[in-house]
Amino acid sequence: MRGVAATHLELAFELSRELHEARSAGELVTLALSGLGRLVPADAIGWNEIDVAGGSSRFVGDPPDYMAPALLATLARLVDRHPVVSYFAKTGDGSPVAISDFLSARDFRRSALYGELYRDLETSDQLAFAVEAGGVVTGVAFSRGARSFRAHERAVLDLVRPHLASAYANLRALETARQRLEALERGYEEASHGLAFVRAGRVEPVSRSGAQLLRRWFGDEQPPLPSSGEPLVVESPDARLTLRLADGGSLLLLDETSFAPDPGRAQALGLNAREAEVLGLAARGLRNAEIARELFISVRTVGKHLEHAYGKLGVHSRAAAVSRLLGR
Repeated sequence: MRGVAATHLELAFELSRELHEARSAGELVTLALSGLGRLVPADAIGWNEIDVAGGSSRFVGDPPDYMAPALLATLARLVDRHPVVSYFAKTGDGSPVAISDFLSARDFRRSALYGELYRDLETSDQLAFAVEAGGVVTGVAFSRGARSFRAHERAVLDLVRPHLASAYANLRALETARQRLEALERGYEEASHGLAFVRAGRVEPVSRSGAQLLRRWFGDEQPPLPSSGEPLVVESPDARLTLRLADGGSLLLLDETSFAPDPGRAQALGLNAREAEVLGLAARGLRNAEIARELFISVRTVGKHLEHAYGKLGVHSRAAAVSRLLGR
């Protein structure tokens, strides 16, 4: 990779391999913080899980005492003013970006974010990338006392990022599968999720919801199987089905996401039909221009509908609005 030293590439590839060997999310976070710290030195490195709409956050840092509880509460309160978090939540792009990409040093030091949080942490810049970018932004942030992040550091983080995201998603899926298996034993099923065993290349549902999902999406045909470590996504105009292999490929986890808003829920949230329709298309991943073409309206009108919907739902991003509307 251009601009990245061979030793850093070797470290990045070794870390990427180690990440896929983690057996739990906690072990993965520890491995990630330690390995990333060798790749991109910083005054502090933090694993952050930030609920943008809910105004809450979870932090695991190196050093462990970097973010005191009071400062973590301040971060949660000011999170909608954090340019990096806002960028991840708005765009869904997890590539490495820094505060300095959005704010000059002068503007940053004049901001409440600096005055109430980063001044105490002696942080002048922060580079971060997202592991998951949605209603809850999960990512890793590197804090420094000077604006000194370089292009080669971003490049090496972008090399590791997809491996970390994949390992994290797989571990979460495995944990979810285990929880749902326990729930099945208690007689609990959820309509939007399903479980199936994979035996000799054939899929056998182990729950009623799993059987219903497979029948609805594939009829009497055997579903395609995802490759190990990577999910398979199947889409229709109104929904998306994600298939993941877990437990060494013996368990198939099915997750269905609906793009079609429930009219009753939309009405209860105070949205009119057009606002719900625009958000429904946004849930399918359409950008404003694509929504405008779909509905034969202007891009400006799409923006106005989204703005009104944000106000009614009390959120500040497309992802958070979609999450509220679809009840995720």
